[in-house]
Amino acid sequence: MNAMDNIERLKKQIESEQRKINSCNHSFKAAVYNPETVREPYGSHLVNQGSDVWCEPDGYRDVEKNRWTKTCINCGFSVHTYKTQPIVVGYEPKF
Repeated sequence: MNAMDNIERLKKQIESEQRKINSCNHSFKAAVYNPETVREPYGSHLVNQGSDVWCEPDGYRDVEKNRWTKTCINCGFSVHTYKTQPIVVGYEPKF
């Protein structure tokens, strides 16, 4: 078995697993907070090269970006989101 046969076998295996994920009736666990670290530029300075002038950042720093993830119990498919919505907690309807 050579390398090309291995590649074809792995491609077929990936397609098979993708079909399993696509046909799964996902049931997700509760969302988990797991922030993502992103590089954010800070400051700026002008750069000249001939008649061209542009700005470049002075540097970059690591910033945590809020992210929540939920994972399917059946197939392990994960969904990430950066959005939130307000919820009301601790109130009961008043009649």
